[in-house]
Amino acid sequence: MRHRGRLRAAGHFAAAVAATTLVGTIVQTQINLYDIQQLGVDIPTAIRLRTTGEDLLGFSPTMAGLAAAALLPAMPCAVWLARRYRWVRGALFALGGWCALTIAFFIADAVAPMPTLVAATRSIVGAVAVAASGAAGGGLFYLLWSRAARRAAQQTCAPVAMQAGAIDD
Repeated sequence: MRHRGRLRAAGHFAAAVAATTLVGTIVQTQINLYDIQQLGVDIPTAIRLRTTGEDLLGFSPTMAGLAAAALLPAMPCAVWLARRYRWVRGALFALGGWCALTIAFFIADAVAPMPTLVAATRSIVGAVAVAASGAAGGGLFYLLWSRAARRAAQQTCAPVAMQAGAIDD
């Protein structure tokens, strides 16, 4: 039983990393294209879509590494806090994902040989926007975790209630 719960949590984590990677990659691509547009370059929709697709293939591994490294400590902390502060559970997971990714960008920029590892995070607005993908991943983790927690509670409580005569067949 314990292994199944850990495997499920690993699946939730992988889904959160995938969501963060997908959203973060798309957001950073659009911010970079916007910055190029501000230089007076016209970017047609076809080029915008092609560039987004290329970034999903080329930049995603970098974003996935950052997301995994950021969310790995953040999600267990969010679970711990959510068990104590039930009224703000969802917000804790989203905020934890956002903060974790923001911190990951600052650390990556400090140790990377280039000025910024993710170009879209050069400005505060860009960093906040790309880090919002961590909130999306944290929110997805919460949705999956809370659904699994409810299911587990139903599976453990129902047999006990039936034995006590509280539930009729």
